[in-house]
Amino acid sequence: MTGDLLNPTPPIPLQERPLWVTWFAHPFANWFWFYFGFVAALSGSNMGYPSLGPIVMFGWLTGHLVNSRHPWGELKLFVASLILGYFGDGLITWLGVLRFRETTPWTWMVPFWMAMMWPNFAATLNSSMKWLRGRYMTGAILGAISGPFSYYGGVKWGAVKFGIEYDFWPAMTIIGFEWLFAMPALLWLSARWVPQEA
Repeated sequence: MTGDLLNPTPPIPLQERPLWVTWFAHPFANWFWFYFGFVAALSGSNMGYPSLGPIVMFGWLTGHLVNSRHPWGELKLFVASLILGYFGDGLITWLGVLRFRETTPWTWMVPFWMAMMWPNFAATLNSSMKWLRGRYMTGAILGAISGPFSYYGGVKWGAVKFGIEYDFWPAMTIIGFEWLFAMPALLWLSARWVPQEA
C-alpha cells in the first residue's frame, strides 16, 4: 500500500483515453464549454434566470476536474480565481463602473454568475489557452485588451451596464487595468499549481 502511494500509477496518455474523456479534455472541447458557460451566464441573467450560468459552469467544470490529470491543482486554481473575481469585479462595481440587473446585499458585491465567469475562464489556462503559460507580459497585454471587450459583450447582451458616471472608454480603461494585473496572476497560479505536461 505504501509503495502504491509513493509511486502512483502514471496518468493514461490523452490519446489512449476513452472518447468521453477526450470530449472534455481536448482543447477545442475546452473552448466550447468555456464559451457555452459564458453564453449561459449572460443569457440567464438577461432572461431573469441568474442561476442558469452557474449551473452550466458548475457542471462542465466538474467534468473538467474529473478528467484532469491534476484535479487538485485545478480546483485550487478555480477557487483562487473565484475569490480574485469577487474582489476584482467587486472593486470596480463599488467604483460604479458596472451595474447589474440583480440586487446584492452590498454595493461592492457582484452576482454569483459574474464571479463564476472567472473559474470558467481559468479552466482554459491549461488546455485551450496553455500556449500562454509562462508568457506573463503577453498575458497582461492580452488581458488588458480582450478582458474589457468580454465585459462589453455582457453590456451588449443586456446582462450588465456601465455606470452612468462612466462613458465607454473610461469604463473599458478601468476594466483593462483590472485584467492587466489579473491575467498574469492567474497564469502564475496556474503554473504554480498545475504541472506542465510533457
